[in-house]
Amino acid sequence: MSLILAIVVIGLATYLTRVLPFLLGRHARHLSAWMGPEGPFAALGPSLIAALAALTWTPLGARALEGEAAAPLLTALAATVAMLAWRRDAGLAVVAGVVVYAVVALF
Repeated sequence: MSLILAIVVIGLATYLTRVLPFLLGRHARHLSAWMGPEGPFAALGPSLIAALAALTWTPLGARALEGEAAAPLLTALAATVAMLAWRRDAGLAVVAGVVVYAVVALF
């Protein structure tokens, strides 16, 4: 029962975060203050990249650098940093890193 409740709560929270900006539209100028460079979510993108970097340097990540797994990981890390430096968009940088990792790992 608690698992179902957790799934419902998470689903509702996910739905609301996606639909509220559309429902509120231009009447929600205070939301733009939250999302702007001075808002509380300004550090979210860099935090995602820091989390990915932290995983790379943990013992589990260190084992991933051994053998054949090192090439896709290091290539994806370089692509992520390059995209972040070029476009200054953390979300786009993470997506680029994931795509490069997948392409290099598959081929």
